[in-house]
Amino acid sequence: MYTSLIISLLFLSHVIVDFYLQTEEMAFKKIEDKKIVLQHGIQFFVVASFITLVFFNLHLIIFIAIIAILHYWVDTFKIYFQRKYNRYSIKLFLYDQFIHMLTLFLVIPYGILVKNIDFNQFYLWISELLIKYIPILQRIDNNKWILLILLLTFYLFLINGGTIITTLFLKKVPSKEELLSKEIELIQSRNPEIIYQEATSEIAVTYEQRYSENNKWKEIYENICKSITSMLEGLVDSKPYTGGEVIGIIERMLIFTFIILGNYVSITFVIAAKSVARFKKIEQDSEFSEKFLIGTLSSTIVAIFFGIVFLYLKKNFN
Repeated sequence: MYTSLIISLLFLSHVIVDFYLQTEEMAFKKIEDKKIVLQHGIQFFVVASFITLVFFNLHLIIFIAIIAILHYWVDTFKIYFQRKYNRYSIKLFLYDQFIHMLTLFLVIPYGILVKNIDFNQFYLWISELLIKYIPILQRIDNNKWILLILLLTFYLFLINGGTIITTLFLKKVPSKEELLSKEIELIQSRNPEIIYQEATSEIAVTYEQRYSENNKWKEIYENICKSITSMLEGLVDSKPYTGGEVIGIIERMLIFTFIILGNYVSITFVIAAKSVARFKKIEQDSEFSEKFLIGTLSSTIVAIFFGIVFLYLKKNFN
């Protein structure tokens, strides 16, 4: 009944977890520590369960758990290829995101778990409260809600996901020395007292593992706690955008907006205005002009792609 709406909420959950709750340190440490990957999977389960709270049902929880497990395994395979080939590959990033999206459709055959799920009492209570103060919400049907959720999801992806794609296009593959240097800097930036406390606690846990029969349950509990803590860190410790990243974000959002409004001519003005503002530097610095062109093209392609996808979905849900 509401399968498409639930799937759109799960898309939103994926974008929030991957691009807003995941800290830079967590993304970096995932490559070396499988526990971080597990925590990331738990984060998806928690966020998706919260966002779909109005449909709360045992079948839905099982459905989300299946997707969270698939999320974990997709990340595990991505990390395997990152270690083997290239940690900063744009191809791996795009394949990873595509497969994450695809898993939602692959589990649709399991949709028997969710196809008959209806809104629960919590939805009825909160909808009555919202409609009382915002009467216009009463006019929004199921299809419009799906489009609004997808619109929010696309905008959120264009902000952080689009920034990552553009950065990966511009970034040169680092050497082993540069990777080692970054790891050393990360270790040195941490408080020595915290490192000592973590090392001590790890020794204690290792000792306890030999004698505790309930160790597995304790480990699961610890991973859940760490997942929630890292989610809070992701919300609080967000990395500030550079000037170039802010310009790119505004550029993508404007182009995407113009596409879904059908105002294609305005896209040329956005690109022209950006080019005029950087014209002197483009003319004087050949290296900058190359980066400017790559960054602008990659950013524009991302915005156009998502604009076309949204128009296609809009056509199907109208």
